[in-house]
Order: sequence, then C-alpha cells, then structure tokens
Amino acid sequence: MSLKQRSFLAMFLAIAIIGTITWLAIFEHNYHPRIYRYSEEVASSEPKVCFGNWAPVLWN
Repeated sequence: MSLKQRSFLAMFLAIAIIGTITWLAIFEHNYHPRIYRYSEEVASSEPKVCFGNWAPVLWN
C-alpha cells in the first residue's frame, strides 16, 4: 500500500466516522428528544457543557 493510498484511506475513514456520529446525533435528537430534555434537567444546576444543552441550538 503506497503512502497516497494510505492517506486516502485514513481520510475516508475519518470522514465516515465523523459522518456516522453526526447522523446518529441528529437521528437521536429527532426521535428521542426525551434524552435531551432529561440531560438538560440534570445539567441545569451546572455550567452548560452537556451535549444535550447545545444540540437543539445546532439542529433546530
């Protein structure tokens, strides 16, 4: 396997993994909003770092 092929494969895998994670996050947010509501209630007393707090801002 040449260096060019290896770098292309690494780039492809990185994009595939990031794309899958993003798609799953959107899918979960659309079909299971209860999870995000729960995480917002739990994190309400803490700084807004929790994933559930900024996911609705990004995808709505």
